[in-house]
Amino acid sequence: MKNVQLNQESLEEARLPKAFWPLGADTYFGSHTALKSVEKYIRQSDLALSNGGVGLFLIGPPASLKTFLLTFVLKCLMAKGQSVRYSTLEEVTDLYFQRDGVSLESELAHDHFVAVDNLGEIINKASPNALRRLLRRRSDDGLCTLLASDLSPDDFKRQYAAVQE
Repeated sequence: MKNVQLNQESLEEARLPKAFWPLGADTYFGSHTALKSVEKYIRQSDLALSNGGVGLFLIGPPASLKTFLLTFVLKCLMAKGQSVRYSTLEEVTDLYFQRDGVSLESELAHDHFVAVDNLGEIINKASPNALRRLLRRRSDDGLCTLLASDLSPDDFKRQYAAVQE
């Protein structure tokens, strides 16, 4: 896939981390298989939306370039005219408590694609509930959610099943 050039205002609005703005497929040095998988997801993004919000879940050890891949996907989707938003579990948890009058729904529930990074970093006991609430809302609305975690699938299941809303 070609590198995507987007204006600064769009990148800021999507809240993509600045360090990843200039990076693209030509600067990626991680797993070739992972890159091919996200490129396929990007090509089929219209289908992902029309099928009720099919998401993407990136799992890997620390420093395996999951954030790079999340931001790459979001930039490519922006270039295709989709509304996108980058977030972290910390932000999702903060919004769950509706601090400063801003709610989870008003910030993260309406973009076509939302990425939530750092799922291995449970902020507090409300974090799993905040994530469940966001995923439920986005799924009900047929919107796509992209997730990234350092946890193995079994550890993720254990950690997130520990607290129920």
